[in-house]
Amino acid sequence: MMVFVRQGRRFLRQLSVHPMAHTVIEGCGYFLAGFCFSAASLGNSFLPLAMGLVYACTGMGAILATFGGVLGYLVFWNALQPAAWCAVALLLSALLGNRKICRETPLLLPMAAALTVALWGVVFQVLGRDDSPIAIYVLRIVLGGVTCG
Repeated sequence: MMVFVRQGRRFLRQLSVHPMAHTVIEGCGYFLAGFCFSAASLGNSFLPLAMGLVYACTGMGAILATFGGVLGYLVFWNALQPAAWCAVALLLSALLGNRKICRETPLLLPMAAALTVALWGVVFQVLGRDDSPIAIYVLRIVLGGVTCG
């Protein structure tokens, strides 16, 4: 029995210093964070926390957070509106992410996030697929801007 414990301990030590293990664990963290943030609710209504995470990340982290967020919104809420938020967030994060314009105007991405939530909210209200009250709609817009800043 002690032989298996020693072998397991040795394997975990070797795994802990392997750089690929750190990369995989970090990627899983981004995915799980997006998935868990998509479960956030207030008044039985979804919130744009996963979208804010996507805006706050860059590169592969943003892609994995988007996949986790979209999957979470579909699993927890069966809703397409927040999935659209995450998709637009990934697009804008890829286009603007770590560029000079974002460093010079630090409120650009938070305003883009708030605008994303507002525009998709109006689109889904017009299509009749969202019946959220105005207070929840405004809270979503505010949280969209605050979470990515």
